[in-house]
Amino acid sequence: TELVDEITGRATRSGDLATGRVDHTATRLNDGRVLIVGGAVSGTQVADTLEIWTPATGRFRTVTAKMAMPRAGHSATLLADGRVLIVGGYTSAALARYRLAEIFDPQTETLTPVAAANNDPRWSHAAHLLNDGSVVVLGGARPDPANAEREIVLATAMRFIPATAFLDHLARWAAAARTWHPRWAASS
Repeated sequence: TELVDEITGRATRSGDLATGRVDHTATRLNDGRVLIVGGAVSGTQVADTLEIWTPATGRFRTVTAKMAMPRAGHSATLLADGRVLIVGGYTSAALARYRLAEIFDPQTETLTPVAAANNDPRWSHAAHLLNDGSVVVLGGARPDPANAEREIVLATAMRFIPATAFLDHLARWAAAARTWHPRWAASS
């Protein structure tokens, strides 16, 4: 792992992940640590593990708690209270079904399942924290029930409200389905 100085562009080495991974998330926590969630680790193997990078030591350590199911292609959104909402993702080449969402609490380093209106798979979506503290989850893809090798691109949205700890569907939000949303897109 390398840190890049924004001004000079110079990269310096800073520790290695315990498990190499791609299609994972890295979320900066309120205390400056960085949470690494899931990801594909080799071939069709997907991780159910989390790691935390600590800036003071420049090292990663594996969190004891594991997710309910492995995930890659998911989102991990820092909530206003410092917890992290982890939504969706795929589990393997077979795109098996799994629990839709979990919340990671960095204080206790535990995971809690999130109640949802249904258990629809969703990956390669965008998730944005809104000014009211809720999170909107937009688009993405899910497996085609008729052919597990194909995916259906979604034109739907979900909303997580921390006070109720419930993830629910919103109305169809786009004229065209979308996937691979830039996670930095401005919300309107």
